[in-house]
Amino acid sequence: MSRNANEQTNSLLNANSVEQSYSAGARQVGEQTIQTMTLDDWATEHLGERRIIIKSDIQGAEGLLLEGGEKTLRKQTIALYSEAQVAPFYENQTDFFELHVALSRLGFSLMDVFASAHDEHGRVWQTDALWINNRFVSDGD
Repeated sequence: MSRNANEQTNSLLNANSVEQSYSAGARQVGEQTIQTMTLDDWATEHLGERRIIIKSDIQGAEGLLLEGGEKTLRKQTIALYSEAQVAPFYENQTDFFELHVALSRLGFSLMDVFASAHDEHGRVWQTDALWINNRFVSDGD
C-alpha cells in the first residue's frame, strides 16, 4: 500500500498527477504491507446469506472491490455508498464513470451524487455517490 504525506490519500494504488489534482499532501512517503482479501471471500466467511450495505472509501481501488466482490454485490448488497474519483488521481484507478457502468451491469441504479471535491481551478476530481441494487427495490407493486 502507498503511504502518503496526507494519510487520507493512502491507497493500494500509487497516486499520479498529485501536484495538479490535490496537493503535495498526497506525495508518497513510503509503503506498507497489508493483508487483503476479496469481498466475496470475506462475505462467505463472515456473513453467510445476510444482506448488507457497503460504505466504500478505498482511494481509487473500487475496481478491485468489484473484481473480488461481484457475487456479494449482485446477490447480497442492498446499496453501495462510495467515494469515486472523477479526474485521474491514482495509477490504474477505476473512475466514477467506470464504476457507474460496472455497477449498472451488476443491476445497480445511481440514486444520488453528493458534494464533490474540486481542484484549485474549480474542476471536480472526486465525489461521493449512492447506488441501489434494483433487486431489492420495490416499484410499489
